[in-house]
Amino acid sequence: MIRVTAVGHLATDPSLRYTNNGQPLCTFRLACNRGVARQDGQETSDFMTVVTWGKAAEFTANYVEKGGLVEISGNLRSRKMQNQRTGLLEERWELHTTDIQHLRRPLNREVNDLVQRFEERCTERPELAVHLEGIRAMLAEMQTGQAHNAQDPGTPEQRMIPTTTPETGTVAAMAEDPLLAGVS
Repeated sequence: MIRVTAVGHLATDPSLRYTNNGQPLCTFRLACNRGVARQDGQETSDFMTVVTWGKAAEFTANYVEKGGLVEISGNLRSRKMQNQRTGLLEERWELHTTDIQHLRRPLNREVNDLVQRFEERCTERPELAVHLEGIRAMLAEMQTGQAHNAQDPGTPEQRMIPTTTPETGTVAAMAEDPLLAGVS
């Protein structure tokens, strides 16, 4: 068994599917910086296929996207496949894991859309505007590196995006439409 730990950015969006017996698996390409620059000054990266299993697969598909920074520990495995173009048998190496740490993620479209909708609500109800800066600060903090462990993602409530509620002004986890919860 070859045990590997890799840190890199997702080069593709994760693809979730299920085995015949219902086991979730998720695949994506990971780009790992070598730390060595080419002669032209560009950084060089190695790319590998990653296969996550179980809860880690579902977590990856739901919470990690292309560009996200992750740390993965797993086993390096090879398998032989027939090349569709050449017909030749090729050996491919993959990193199989159930342990993925989400180190940093790009701010995704859904969060941007929610913030925009909340900003629109602030024009209708100016008293909500006092919460806007707090929401932006929390999103920036989430963006810059709170790690999340997919090995034990916790209860659904623990995985939700923290936001400031309009009613209380406190940080809370909201199940649906977190930035608009309680806004009428």
